[in-house]
Amino acid sequence: MKRLNHSRCRINDCAYVVAISLGLNILGSQAVTYLQLPAFLDSTGTILAAVLLGPLFGSLVGLLTNLIEGFFIYSGLYYFAIVNILIGFVTGVIFKKYPFNVKYVVITTIILALIGTIVGNIIAYYLFGGITGSPIDDITVYLAGSGMSVYNAVFVSGFIINLFDKIISFVLVFLIIGFFQKYVDKCYLNIKFDDKTQ
Repeated sequence: MKRLNHSRCRINDCAYVVAISLGLNILGSQAVTYLQLPAFLDSTGTILAAVLLGPLFGSLVGLLTNLIEGFFIYSGLYYFAIVNILIGFVTGVIFKKYPFNVKYVVITTIILALIGTIVGNIIAYYLFGGITGSPIDDITVYLAGSGMSVYNAVFVSGFIINLFDKIISFVLVFLIIGFFQKYVDKCYLNIKFDDKTQ
């Protein structure tokens, strides 16, 4: 992908991206629940908004996602809002400074997996005893049953799932942004491309 020039994003453009990002998060989360997949997929839109619009919009999408899902689906998701907010903020900060290419996507994926694991697992362990009703619980129970402490089982299973989840999320974001760049003649506040993303 070629480097793009930047200009201020119009309010309606930002609103479209935020709305699409929220939809992606909620759709992904519900798909995981319905199919019982070993992932979350509730931060794909958060990452998309952060890459395109920056850390504030990324954080906003993360917050709104958990508020909406916490209200309509499961109140326990309120407690995990900080995880989605951090994902949006950190992603936005990184790609505001560095180009959106494979190298920095890999680095960011690992960072986000660690954030999701550390912060999310602290919440899961101390508020829910490590069991939150998600597909990750199967791995946690298996590891704990094999002799690992509950805390370590929560950490290991959390990192595995978070890493897998963020890989899928970034693949989807890559595809979406590739589509935007090819077919939509717009400039966004945050994004940088270079030839390495091709």
